[in-house]
Amino acid sequence: ISGDHRRAAGVRSAQRNDRGRACAYDPDMPDTDIPRPTPPAVVIAGDIGATRSRIQVARADGDRALLAEADGPGANLRSSGPQALDHLARTVRRALADAGARLEVQPRVAAVALGVSGAGPSHASQVRDLITGRLAELGIDPATVQIGDDLRTAFLSGGVGDDGILLLSGTGAVTVLFRGRQGVSRRDGMGWLLGDIGSAVWLGRRTLQTVAADLDQ
Repeated sequence: ISGDHRRAAGVRSAQRNDRGRACAYDPDMPDTDIPRPTPPAVVIAGDIGATRSRIQVARADGDRALLAEADGPGANLRSSGPQALDHLARTVRRALADAGARLEVQPRVAAVALGVSGAGPSHASQVRDLITGRLAELGIDPATVQIGDDLRTAFLSGGVGDDGILLLSGTGAVTVLFRGRQGVSRRDGMGWLLGDIGSAVWLGRRTLQTVAADLDQ
């Protein structure tokens, strides 16, 4: 279709906008009055450990279908080094990108729940401020983010109900008694310098100490 025919068919002398004022119609401009579909809502869940992190993205609607999963380095703000927040942001960004590719549109984040190593009661506020600030750079509203320590996440993932005992031995080591999904009593989990007896770090240190002692003359 020639430009003359196009203009003849499309030109309207004037239109009224929603405030009643006249405005020119340009057929080459997109029609902003056409409603755009609402991006699909997703939820993000994360297990953020000291040596490894896992992020999952699922639909927020009824089927809760898993859309994407991404693994990354640990992000304990006290023990994972100065790049802990960078590692977490990259892992979340990758998971969201994979979810967007599957949905063929960038999703809207409705809620985020992260269980973070080192986010216990004494550091919870600081950890939350730092993480929500970094996630805000990805367009995630801080009001949608819930952060707790990874002990509660580990207990709930076991599927044993609301009450029980968590015995965790990984990079660190701790035992927690849960009542009504809340930790009410705790043993160890003091970090590699003061405790974490039975953890991977503790076992490694004991091995090295034994070898070092054997070298004594």
